[in-house]
Amino acid sequence: MQVNINLLQRKERSNRFFYFLLTAVCLFGLIFTALLFHTLQKTTANIQTVERQLKEMKQKNNDIRKQINISDRSSAIDKLEKIVQSAEKMPINTVDLLAKLTALLPEKARFQSLQYNGKQLLLEINVADDIDAAFYYKHLADAKWTKSVKLDSVTANRGEDSEFDTLPISYTAKYEIEIDRDQLKNEKTEGDS
Repeated sequence: MQVNINLLQRKERSNRFFYFLLTAVCLFGLIFTALLFHTLQKTTANIQTVERQLKEMKQKNNDIRKQINISDRSSAIDKLEKIVQSAEKMPINTVDLLAKLTALLPEKARFQSLQYNGKQLLLEINVADDIDAAFYYKHLADAKWTKSVKLDSVTANRGEDSEFDTLPISYTAKYEIEIDRDQLKNEKTEGDS
């Protein structure tokens, strides 16, 4: 029997496929990490940009609200000045007329505009309820110093009105009033004596 004894070691085959696969996985891992880092940086930059734009928009919104408040106040003052100017131009005693109009005015109501063209008084008021507009019409029609009264319209104001903050809805009523000047003067002289 023959026995061969080889005392030389056999060379092991190097597993190139394993090393190639390990290198590929590490390479893909590095690429994935780099892409993830790049995406994270981009997202962070976008978030910062959006936050800055949001801050700028809030500032612009506040500036616009301040301008609206200022213009609302100035427009209310302008309306009041118009009423005073038109009242000064009237050929009748406006103090007595305004006193009588105000006496008939419902509790939660205010004048919005007043125009007198020599024949008719065009009156616009804000009231809390549409029934108040009807009651005011009735009181005006019953007054001795009016010849005729016409209720042109009653409109609901659904926006925020600074004078009616506690009321969700207010109404604007428009009246055309023909005034009996002689009766208005007579009532004034009777009231004085």
